[in-house]
Amino acid sequence: MSIGLVAGCTRTKYRQAADRDSYRIVQEKAACLSENLPEDYSVKPDVRSRFYDPTNPDCPQLPVPRAVLNGYSLPVLASDLESKSEQRDSPSP
Repeated sequence: MSIGLVAGCTRTKYRQAADRDSYRIVQEKAACLSENLPEDYSVKPDVRSRFYDPTNPDCPQLPVPRAVLNGYSLPVLASDLESKSEQRDSPSP
């Protein structure tokens, strides 16, 4: 049982495999270019990029939960208007 847990794929292995695949594809496509890629070329996002994440790639932090929907005003629906007009038109008991 413990052998299966140790031998299983982890987030790190998947990330490293994806990086290897990406570098292979870039090298394959770069062979068709007239210019060479820079020596320090990386598939990782630049620090100035909006895709950059400073957290550990193998253990990313979860976003802070917050009630965002409460900040938006919802439009009045036609069904809401109809139910209000029906309530006004109906005689009171």
